[in-house]
Amino acid sequence: MTRRSGPHVPHAYTGDATTAIVEQIERFAPGFRGRIIGTAVRSTTEMSSYNPNYVGGDIIGGASSPT
Repeated sequence: MTRRSGPHVPHAYTGDATTAIVEQIERFAPGFRGRIIGTAVRSTTEMSSYNPNYVGGDIIGGASSPT
């Protein structure tokens, strides 16, 4: 099974939130960490390079408001 996690981070965030995400999931699902067999991480900048619609790493494609 593949599981994707996309945390909400500030625009153009350059850090790696993997540890924080895994620790939070581990709080509610003990043993989760031991079941991870691989990870793939992209920064918000890399997301924009991967898909130009993901401006600043925003996978929704930007604001969905009329302003």
